[in-house]
Amino acid sequence: MPCKHDIAHTMHADHVQARREQDARERLLGLGADALDARPWRPSPVPPSAVAARQDAGS
Repeated sequence: MPCKHDIAHTMHADHVQARREQDARERLLGLGADALDARPWRPSPVPPSAVAARQDAGS
């Protein structure tokens, strides 16, 4: 079982990496890019479940 220190260090590293990626995207857009393609390693959004869709339709 990982200790709290390992988990906190991993979470910090993930946040640092995410911030670097966001900074790079903002810089490219600031330099004139019209839009950036979706990140290929991220899955596409999951559509709502049938239950959620039915609840929304019933409102």
